[in-house]
Amino acid sequence: MFNMLGCILFIIYGFLMPTLRIGLPIIIANMAIFFVNLYYLVRKKK
Repeated sequence: MFNMLGCILFIIYGFLMPTLRIGLPIIIANMAIFFVNLYYLVRKKK
């Protein structure tokens, strides 16, 4: 759960970069990690 919060903060940080060229790898990587964490949280609750 705390890892997902960190991912959200880094996604916001990626959007705050001066150009999207710099921030895009940060956004993509953290969105991927976020969705993997979300998948395992949903799977664990079943």
